[in-house]
Formats: sequence, C-alpha cells, structure tokens
Amino acid sequence: MRLQIQNINKIKEADIALNGLTVIVGENDMGKSTIGRAFFSIIKAVSNMRSLSNESSANKASKHIDSLYKHFYGKKIIDGTMDLLPRVKSEMERICQDEAERNAFLDHLNAKIEDIDLSPRQKSLLKEDIVNIRICFDQVNNPAAVLKTELAYLVESEFMGQFCSSKSELTYVMLDTEEEGKLSFKAKDNQVTNVSFSERGFYEDITYVESPLYFHLLDSLKSSVAYREMKRTLGYKPMVPAHVKDFVDKVLNFQNFDTQLSLFEPQSKDFHTADIIHGTFAYDKSSRSIVYQKDGMKIKPINVASGIKSFGALQLLLDGYCISNNRPLIWDEPENHLHPQWQVEFAKVIVQIVNSGIPVMISTHSPYFLQAVRYYSAMYNIEKYVNYYMAECGNDDMVTMKEVTNDLNQVFLTLAEPLNKIMNVDEVRGRMK
Repeated sequence: MRLQIQNINKIKEADIALNGLTVIVGENDMGKSTIGRAFFSIIKAVSNMRSLSNESSANKASKHIDSLYKHFYGKKIIDGTMDLLPRVKSEMERICQDEAERNAFLDHLNAKIEDIDLSPRQKSLLKEDIVNIRICFDQVNNPAAVLKTELAYLVESEFMGQFCSSKSELTYVMLDTEEEGKLSFKAKDNQVTNVSFSERGFYEDITYVESPLYFHLLDSLKSSVAYREMKRTLGYKPMVPAHVKDFVDKVLNFQNFDTQLSLFEPQSKDFHTADIIHGTFAYDKSSRSIVYQKDGMKIKPINVASGIKSFGALQLLLDGYCISNNRPLIWDEPENHLHPQWQVEFAKVIVQIVNSGIPVMISTHSPYFLQAVRYYSAMYNIEKYVNYYMAECGNDDMVTMKEVTNDLNQVFLTLAEPLNKIMNVDEVRGRMK
C-alpha cells in the first residue's frame, strides 16, 4: 500500500509505503502531521461514505425540503412567494424524484429568489436549502458524489481551508491499496476536484491521536463540534478538527461497550499496558466518566500523569475495537509527555500492535523512540514491514519525504546534532576564563 502526496501545505512530495509500521521523522514544522491528517482524511471519507450511503439521501433531502417550506411559509408568508412552491409538500418531493424536473424547478426557484424583496439573510437561508436538496438527491445511488462531499468536508476540517500549497496551483493525493482498491483526488484553490475511487475492500475506519491531554478535556470536548456541524448547531460550541472529535467520541463511547466487553477478551491484555502503568482506564457508572483505576482507587484523568494517559488512550482504543487489522492507528509524536524509559515501553507496545496485524503510522523526533522501534522490530522479526521516512526541507522552503529505511544512521546523526553542539562543556568554561 502506498500514499502519494504532492503540494499539501509544506509537503512538496511524499511517496509513503504503508506495509505495517510507518515512521516519519523530522524537526518541528516539517509537515509530519500533514501526512497523518491526509491519510486520516482519505480513510475517514470512505468510512463516512459507507455509513451515509446506508442512510437514504432522499430521507435527508426531505428534511431540507421541510426547511425550505419553513423559511418560505414560516411565521408569515413572504410576499410574492405564494405560487413558488407546490401547496402540498409531497408534490415537491415528487418533482424532486426526477432529475431533469428537479433541476429545472430548483433553477427557476433560485432565480425567483433574487426577484423577491427579501433580506440578505433570508435569501441566504433559502439558497442554502436549495443547495442541500440538490446535494442529497445527487447522492442517491451515487457513492462517488457522497465521497467527494466527505473528502471536501474532511480536508476543510483538518486543514481549515489551507490544504493546497501556496507554491503550486495543483494538489494531488493518492492512496493505492493494491489488492483492496485505490482512491485519488486533486485539489485547486483548496477545493477538492477529480475524485477517482475503486473499491475492493478498503479500511473500515481510522483513528488519529494527537495528544493524550484530550483525556482531561473530555467534558469540554464532548460538547464541541466538527467543522460541518457548526452551521446547524444552535448557539456557540467550540469547533475542533474532525480527528479530535472522532477521538473524543470513541473514548466517550467506551461506556456503551462496557456491558458488551464481558463477552470479549480485552485486546490490551495482550500488550500488557496495565502492567506498565499499574492500572487500567474504565467507565465509572457512578460518576458517569472515564477514570483511572489503581489499587482500588478511581482517579479522574485530570489528576493522572500525561504519560499514563498515553497508555490509557491506547488501552481504550484497543478494548473498544476502535483499532484493528482493518482500522489503522495514526499517532502524532507519542514521545510527548513520556519519560525516555516509557518512550521505549510505548515503542514496544506499538511494535507488538503492528505484529498483531494492526497498521500504524507514527511521527516522531525522539532518538529514544526511534531506536526502540528499531530494536523491537528486530526482536519481533517484522523489520521488513517497518518503513522510515525523514523530512527534508529544500531551498524553496518545501519539504520532501526521503525514505531512510536502509540508512537510519543518517537520521540519528540529524537528531543528535543539537546535542553535539552543546556537549563540550570544558570548551565553554575555557572561553569564560
């Protein structure tokens, strides 16, 4: 499987193998997270497409037709609109069933709105209803249209409208799973175009972990919304990228798994996370929250060390079957908040997870974590399924991802360079005399 990227933010070019464990190394502000967010957007778009295709787009369109009637004939009938819509909503739904009749009617309606004495806001609401009706009916029995909509949403959410590189007019992304299908798309001026998709399997879902600190923000983040939800949310709610909302929803949804998990052996037991942090995370019914259980105590996440939360996030994702052989994991800089010894332990668990068949992508700039991955990959005999890439910045301030799987010494030299500059303390003391 390969992920190919051209001209996303600072990434000029990347050709990434996804054969088991993918490790991306580089300094800060070198586009490491961009690779993960692009990968997340693709898989999540396909996952959303499947779930949305199962829900009738016609049923969703009916809700937007309701909204259209409400905005026309709500508290007071707008002057000049009496004959624009059929008196019976079912007749409007019948018109919309036929593509040619629907498009002709909606085009006429859209043009008439300009002739009516309406406030800018009223016009905006009515035109938005018309756009939503078009989208819903265009998506009926048309997975490609759904996929394009989902890709556009996820790209917008993950990159906040700054997806395309300022150094090039065209952005290109392709994920080729070889046996299971292929997805590619282009983008121009931060708008998704030219979506191509062939499926013979593909991943079911994906999880992106940016920070374990989200654990003690669960109460706040559970009321947050992702980008597309902002327009239809009453009042103010904080907006977060799709991957953050997805992670929070999965952790909070663990309570729904609680009664079912007794039927299954928890996945995390195979990786001994409880032995490392001397406890486990679980849903506490009395407080209706996730807690850390240790020596008979139940401790709220805000009072738990960040390093413990890292292992706790991994445990909950495993036990909730949010990550599996068909649900990859992306983790951005897992060494953050971890003592060097626990960086080594975390790397060991990641390698064990990959050895169990779960695909993982990691970005890092820690020599401890990198060497631990190298060591345990050899121990578990999966070295040929681990690929390493290093971000390199060119003269044009654009980054390319160079494969360094067979030359990791180059990576360690780069990571050690800042330390080498300050190692000679005696020389500094000599200058000060």
